[in-house]
Amino acid sequence: MTELHVAGATAATGRSSANLSTVIASSIILLIVGFLVFAKRLVIMMCVMKHMFVLQLVWVLLLSHRVTWAWQDRFPDLKPKATFRLGHVQKLRQDFGYPRQGKSEHDFDGLRNPSVQAGMQRYGWTRASDPLDKRLYVGTVLDFGGLDPVIYRKPREGDENDYPLRTEQYDLKQFNDPQFVNSMEDDHYVYFFFRERACEVSRCAKVPIPRPGSKEVNDTTLLTEYASCFFKLYPFMYDHVQPLHQQPIFVISQDKNNARLNRIVVDERITGVNGSTHDVIFAGTDDGRVLKIIYNEDEVAEKVNAVVIEDSEVLGMTKRVVNMYRYREEGKPAKIVVIGDELIKALPVHRCDLVKTCSDCVKLQDPYCAWDTMDKGHCTEVANGSNEIKLFRYVQDIRSGNSSQCPQLVSHSKDAGESKGTMHNDFSELLAAGATAATGRSLDKKGKILITAVVCSVVCLMAGFLVGSLFTRKFRKIVLFSKIHPK
Repeated sequence: MTELHVAGATAATGRSSANLSTVIASSIILLIVGFLVFAKRLVIMMCVMKHMFVLQLVWVLLLSHRVTWAWQDRFPDLKPKATFRLGHVQKLRQDFGYPRQGKSEHDFDGLRNPSVQAGMQRYGWTRASDPLDKRLYVGTVLDFGGLDPVIYRKPREGDENDYPLRTEQYDLKQFNDPQFVNSMEDDHYVYFFFRERACEVSRCAKVPIPRPGSKEVNDTTLLTEYASCFFKLYPFMYDHVQPLHQQPIFVISQDKNNARLNRIVVDERITGVNGSTHDVIFAGTDDGRVLKIIYNEDEVAEKVNAVVIEDSEVLGMTKRVVNMYRYREEGKPAKIVVIGDELIKALPVHRCDLVKTCSDCVKLQDPYCAWDTMDKGHCTEVANGSNEIKLFRYVQDIRSGNSSQCPQLVSHSKDAGESKGTMHNDFSELLAAGATAATGRSLDKKGKILITAVVCSVVCLMAGFLVGSLFTRKFRKIVLFSKIHPK
């Protein structure tokens, strides 16, 4: 797996810096704690002898950095803890400046007198929205709490007959916690893409046909009030788009980390050994994983069987997949570029060379991989050539994963091919049997950092104890000497 650096800093460097900072901070804290444990008598003696010059010095420094705001001169009627409503914002902007932002009330204690200066006009250009039809469409939320999602159309400026247009407010049938993804304009329509929690799902059975609101008419005044309201409240029930095979290709369970699929990349028409073509789906999740999936059509049972070839933890459990792209450089194998919030990684479309036996290679049901019977046999990517040469040289069964054509060798895979329907090949076992040097180095590095942190913490704690003990004994002798020989 190739890791690309973003903005000159990678996640590994960030983690190393964070670990080093954590070790240094813990060591300093433990050193101070050890000193204070043995020097507590010293602090008590200093208080008794009225040696408070340190605290007085700190108090003086705090007072010297204290700033008093001069808002009382401008607003003598307001108390230090007075608040004002948003209705007074315009008056305050004219008389005083811009107050601090807030929801409904603003704390006036410590209001700062801002500096306001006139801007300079720049000729030839300006910062402004200039749509073609003088209309602005936006999908956003209108309140501070994010409880009022809306698709909003701004009215034309200067047109008194044009009014703003928005979706229904607080209507869960239209918006239920939406996350706006993108928008586009096509012909006379503006399309908004968003993800939300669906609430139009029938819990007992399919919605019967015909149903209210399903009849097409040219005049809405001919519809009954019930039919019109039904069509408005349940727009997804009319002419909904059915899946290609009348069933979902793949269904992910949210039991593991409560994960959801959020990005999909398809590598289309991958040709197998027998000449069949397959679409390989790479699905990213919000817990940093990438699933490699193919599906096979069962013409007899008229259903689709999905196969999870690989489940890779690419970004980590706490980092979501923001975007994914398929990238192919000329003369090199394709890669899936996985983009997270803090890093980018390039994931190869296949890792056939990590599989060591023919049965494991065939049971993966990976269109990219096949067992090459030449050169003592190895799992590799299918090379270009005629179907006759491929069938003679390679062993592959994408539809069922049957490895009967393989030589009689012991397979390392125990559970592959046992389940029906959606199959989960245990690719982690194959990775453990293959090259995992990078993972081993990462684990060794984490172990060394942990051991270093523990050793430094113990040493600093003991050093603090020793210094505090010696300092306390020394100061005790000085106090006894001052009592025996007073001035």
